[in-house]
Amino acid sequence: MKPMQSIPWINPPELAARIHDDFMVLLYSSAQTCYSGRYSYLACGLEDIIESSDFSTLSENVSEAGPWHENAWFGYLGYGLKNSLEQLTEDNQPSIITLPDMTMMRFSYLWRFDHETKTIEGWSKSGNLPDLQQHGAYDIPAIKNFTSNMTNASYQEKVHHIISDIHAGDLYQANLTRKFHGEFASTADGFSLFQRLCSISPAPYSAYIRIRDISIISSSPELFLRITHDGNVTTRPIKGTSPRMADTTEDKKSYEKLATSDKDKAENLMITDLMRNDLARTCTPGSIQVQDMFAITSHSNVHHMASTITGRQQPEYHALDTVKACFPPGSMTGAPKIKA
Repeated sequence: MKPMQSIPWINPPELAARIHDDFMVLLYSSAQTCYSGRYSYLACGLEDIIESSDFSTLSENVSEAGPWHENAWFGYLGYGLKNSLEQLTEDNQPSIITLPDMTMMRFSYLWRFDHETKTIEGWSKSGNLPDLQQHGAYDIPAIKNFTSNMTNASYQEKVHHIISDIHAGDLYQANLTRKFHGEFASTADGFSLFQRLCSISPAPYSAYIRIRDISIISSSPELFLRITHDGNVTTRPIKGTSPRMADTTEDKKSYEKLATSDKDKAENLMITDLMRNDLARTCTPGSIQVQDMFAITSHSNVHHMASTITGRQQPEYHALDTVKACFPPGSMTGAPKIKA
């Protein structure tokens, strides 16, 4: 790829809003923190796409040779990929949105935004900019209906089942999740929804993915894995949350309650141990260290408790090997991971 003609600083969503491709990815640091948020990435002009239920095709196509932007893949790894990594019962629950377990894409246009220096680097096959169009203003439509895949009664029944498993010694903790879904009263613009999400819940890891007529939007403060080109691995699982308060005194109380919570520390410790174990599958023995144990980070809406675990990837392993060894993240599952 050739360096693209330079452009003056513009916030990543403003440039992304002018791209009308059927395939586009924006990884946006909508908030900068002490541990992340310096860079954002924008990609468009689809060149290759992998849609799969396992990692095999991606493993064949990902290379660590050459500059990073020559082999940059963007997309998502769905929770269903767990069934290709472990001997698990297939999850046959009907999906609200039908998507492959994995979609990864490579693009012909790529930008990296440096929020610290307010500079933009760009690369493309031709060295030129893609066709950029104006983005119209869209109102967020009203919600027509909203429901869940569980009733309150069925949810509580599952909670009691998990508690029984904990008492029996089969589980330490489990992450029970409910799906909420609904319809808008009129057609919604996915990118406008993403911009609205970032404005009310800014985070260092915000993402917008457009795949044909489907938009995936998210905003998270949690780092699953960072793997540098020289093999340094970092994960920062979050367990422990308390709300932000408008009143300064009450907000401090909420912060201190979380910081001194034995229950939240116990959960965080279990996930920290789980991630240490996962990293040990590909990292050099003795290289795994725990840093910033039970650190409290304050975001716009919540306080979070997180711990940072680092390791040194063994030379014979690829970054994707480490992803597979740690997937899905322990903070999404519970402990022990397979049982959870």
